[in-house]
Amino acid sequence: MKWFWVPCVILIAMLASTLASSWYLQTLTVSVKEQLQQAQTLVEGEKWSEAQDKTSAARSAWQEKEVYIHITLRHSDINEVYKGFERVEACIRAEEYAEYTAANAELIAHLELINQSEMLDIENLL
Repeated sequence: MKWFWVPCVILIAMLASTLASSWYLQTLTVSVKEQLQQAQTLVEGEKWSEAQDKTSAARSAWQEKEVYIHITLRHSDINEVYKGFERVEACIRAEEYAEYTAANAELIAHLELINQSEMLDIENLL
């Protein structure tokens, strides 16, 4: 009977770690997206320096989890997020509203795609 329980325990542990990882990544991406959306609101009010601070905070939150991110995500996705942050921050420094809006929306969309691709659902299992 022991031969039956060992694989069951391993399977349950793997499922639990997958669910925990998915939840953790979702929490991270939602937090970063919220900060980027707040920065967008600040830019709409022409508060560029405050938007820069909010965007820097979002980038710092992402970078603080860099080890976890590099272990669990594809490196091409990670590189796209960093490129997105660079583009957004460059637009803020130049105070280019239209460019900033497009770059920020693209970065937020990419974070949403990462979150969706890592979720444990039937679509990702098939």
